[in-house]
Amino acid sequence: MTVNMKQLLVELDREFQLGENWEQVSDDALSVLDESQPWFVRALVGFGAWIASILLLTFIFGLGMISDESAFIVIGIALIIGALLLRRFTESDFSDQMSLALSFAGQFAIAFGIAADSNEIKFFLWPLLIINSIMLFVFPSRTHRFLSVLFIVACIISLLYVYEQNALVCIVGPMLAVLLVIFADNEPAIVVRRWSSFLRPVMAAVMIAAFACLLLSTAYLLPQLKDEFTVYPRPWISSLILGAVLLYVTGRIWVGLFGSVSAPGSIAGFLLTVALIAAALPAPGLLLALIVIALGAAQGSRFYVGAGIMFLAVFITTYFYGIETSMLTKSMTLAATGLVIVFSRWLLLILRRREGDSGHA
Repeated sequence: MTVNMKQLLVELDREFQLGENWEQVSDDALSVLDESQPWFVRALVGFGAWIASILLLTFIFGLGMISDESAFIVIGIALIIGALLLRRFTESDFSDQMSLALSFAGQFAIAFGIAADSNEIKFFLWPLLIINSIMLFVFPSRTHRFLSVLFIVACIISLLYVYEQNALVCIVGPMLAVLLVIFADNEPAIVVRRWSSFLRPVMAAVMIAAFACLLLSTAYLLPQLKDEFTVYPRPWISSLILGAVLLYVTGRIWVGLFGSVSAPGSIAGFLLTVALIAAALPAPGLLLALIVIALGAAQGSRFYVGAGIMFLAVFITTYFYGIETSMLTKSMTLAATGLVIVFSRWLLLILRRREGDSGHA
């Protein structure tokens, strides 16, 4: 005998397991489930919306009516306003994706109109940075907020290179990691205030942006270019900042496992973390991956654990490809790293068992 959701709710109501107005709440929830489309249908609808938007923009910009750069600014503003109205007053997947395409097309049109009189790229990046900083709070779309954060960080990094402030690049990724930890610590309070639709995409974007910034430290340049341009100077500065963040995040885990900061297991955990930070000074991406994994483990989030593990593999691959050393040295380094990790796990398990036997954990 099969029982549908409606019959199950009725049976629970008979046993006084549901509150008042449960019928209205359940009908609203079930109607949303009934109206939801399969993921591949939604993907095709979104793809169709982007194609339609591109064709519309091609038609507009191909009319030949744009005689000067100011027209691009006017058209860009009109596209952004149209995207906002389309997103606020419609709720279909097609309109959602089309509003995204119109919004970013409008942003690029405005930036192009402003930068057209100058050959300097900074006049193109600054409008994108300012517009996305505003749209992050104005545009009611999770996807748009996610992409806006990525655009903001990309513009900041690019502007640092344009203004020849390469030395500051090494602190952008760690600052994003600090922001991610702050968001994670205050997530329950933010969600209670009904800001979850803003927080979740921003957290995901901050994590991805931090990953991208730290990947710059593995950028491979030909030897003849290294004297002229440094992509990621002083990576050890990033490692020190990320190391402090890692100590903060893992410290709560050690205290939770072993009961107190002064417990032998906690002390061993802190010492192992410090040793890991010292070993990872030239490779800050390792520490960022461990921070994300630790956050995921502390919150029980498979998404963050999986993202941290994936980035760890990507960073190790790109890092060992870029460093100038022999394959034998790289192999020995990887093997030694694996042995240290296995030994650390064995040591922590022994200390954990002893703490458990003594009743501290």
